[in-house]
Amino acid sequence: AGALRGATRSRSPPRPKKAPPKDYVKPAWAKVGDDAGDTALIKKANSILNKLTLEKFERLSADFCALDFSSPSLVTQIIDLVVDKAQCESHFVGIYAEFCTKLAATPMSGLGETEKGKKFRRMLLERCQAEFEQDHTSTMAELEQLDEVDRALKLAKIRKRYIGHMFFIGALYKQELLKESIMHHCVQELFGDPADPDAEKLECLAKLLTTIGKQLDAAAMEKKESAKLMKAYFKQLKKLEALKTLDARLRFALKDLRELRDTNWVPRRKVEEAKTIQEIHDDIQAEEDRKAGRKVSKPKREKSASNLATVTDDGWETVPTSGVVRKPAASDKREKKAASPPPQAGGAFGAFALMNEKKKKKKDKDGDEKKKKKKKSSKESLTEFAAEEAAAEADAFDEAAYKATCRACINEYMSIEQVDEVVACARDELPKKGGPDKLSLLAGAALDLALDGKERDRVRVAPLLVELAGKGVLASSHLEEAFAAPLEFLADVVIDAPKAVEWLGDVLKALVAADCCGVAFLAEPPAAVAEQGDEALEVYGKFKAHVGA
Repeated sequence: AGALRGATRSRSPPRPKKAPPKDYVKPAWAKVGDDAGDTALIKKANSILNKLTLEKFERLSADFCALDFSSPSLVTQIIDLVVDKAQCESHFVGIYAEFCTKLAATPMSGLGETEKGKKFRRMLLERCQAEFEQDHTSTMAELEQLDEVDRALKLAKIRKRYIGHMFFIGALYKQELLKESIMHHCVQELFGDPADPDAEKLECLAKLLTTIGKQLDAAAMEKKESAKLMKAYFKQLKKLEALKTLDARLRFALKDLRELRDTNWVPRRKVEEAKTIQEIHDDIQAEEDRKAGRKVSKPKREKSASNLATVTDDGWETVPTSGVVRKPAASDKREKKAASPPPQAGGAFGAFALMNEKKKKKKDKDGDEKKKKKKKSSKESLTEFAAEEAAAEADAFDEAAYKATCRACINEYMSIEQVDEVVACARDELPKKGGPDKLSLLAGAALDLALDGKERDRVRVAPLLVELAGKGVLASSHLEEAFAAPLEFLADVVIDAPKAVEWLGDVLKALVAADCCGVAFLAEPPAAVAEQGDEALEVYGKFKAHVGA
């Protein structure tokens, strides 16, 4: 036993080390059901979109554009992916719009492009338009079968997608992927029937104009037609604000939109947008500084997906902390002219029609009868508003400034006796201040000199008016209207200038002799003359006798 205890115990030989594992190869039985071909490509594209952020935009968008979308159906599917993402993530619409801009600038083999073209843009427009023309009959049937809670959740989801779609459309317009004319068409569709406004459409309208209103106003500075439309829009919005049948929340939203325009589109509250990691860190630091009572010094950063992270050689991404000079947004360089919208740019926003279906069922028979009557379309209504604005501009005619220009023109003629100068003024200067119907004021300025001017000027009035009529500047209606004012006050003028009847009558006689106008307008005394009494009528009679009327 002792010998055994003292003996050394023999050890087993060491086991040989295992060889490193070979690269894993999926067995054939495990590959059953795996995606391949187009399905795998769409999954990869969706995976890239899920990872898209401001810092990773350049790298991921390049990876996305490098995918081989070899057929129009694949391009349609990726457009659906992008639009769906933008609708559900409204604070990322700026990134998705810039992403679409990059896709539009990338030739796609599936569309037969060798260089960037218009096919992707057209397909994107058609996809956005499809939201306006969707038939939601089946959705309505599904909603009827749901309980109140589930129905409310479903409607909230539909509303969120539509509002997100409005933000996305506005972002595409800012990136110049959609034209101004299409935006105006969308706005007019959202106004709907002015006699029966749709609350959900108006909510979408408020979101859309909040997004693109500044750009539309900038375009209106260069185009008179756009300016008239913008005036018509906000005139209609002001009317809708006072409509008590609309929800108070919506009426205040429309009021906020109008006030936003009054403040040059500067929002009172910061709009939620996508942020870089550095911006999130800055916000946290600023919040901590406020709580600690320290001065907040937050650096200014411009929003753009072009603010990219730096990728080092070892693959790590670092967010730039210093200021980066970036190119201005595309919306700040709008110089393109808007074209007419394509025929398919119309629509009805069917989803929102079903939202109000239950409300419309509760209306009484009188309301139903009113609905049967022919209603004006939103476009016709807004056209009327634009016409009213044009009429308002005409009513705002500055008569004093127009008369001052006329007097200066006539006085210049009396100095240099150049009729061509008066003709040039009437054709170049006066149209800027008033319409052709205002030219009677030019003749009136000349008639004032016939009554109040010096003798050498008085004798030139009739030849001047005859020449202007001969050159087609003044029509007979202008001349006849020009005599209305001096005839109204002729009785008062005669008191100080007894020959006023002869002076004014000689001018009219010269015009009649030159066949520039007639005397038929003198058949009945103007109402203003008749109201002054017998003395005024007597002077008027003398004037008629002098001219042989």
